[in-house]
Amino acid sequence: MGNDKVSHASMKIYEAMEDLQQAHLCMNPVGFRESQAHLFSAQEKLRDIHAIKGELCDKERHELTLCEEHLQHIMEAQQAFQMRL
Repeated sequence: MGNDKVSHASMKIYEAMEDLQQAHLCMNPVGFRESQAHLFSAQEKLRDIHAIKGELCDKERHELTLCEEHLQHIMEAQQAFQMRL
């Protein structure tokens, strides 16, 4: 699936990373629901990528792993934040 151009998978992973960044930035008492919406959007995009995981090149698999790790950290931060609300 990988080539010199940005692949569809890489674009989806990039979009998921953007959603995760927005989720992180919105994580405050006022923007908590928005943060959750961004997190859900990222999860949906990553679910799409998992459907074609076997077709990914090494670079895309690495990007996916990094994004999944970031997702896990954001989810843990949201849980900790929610406990303080």
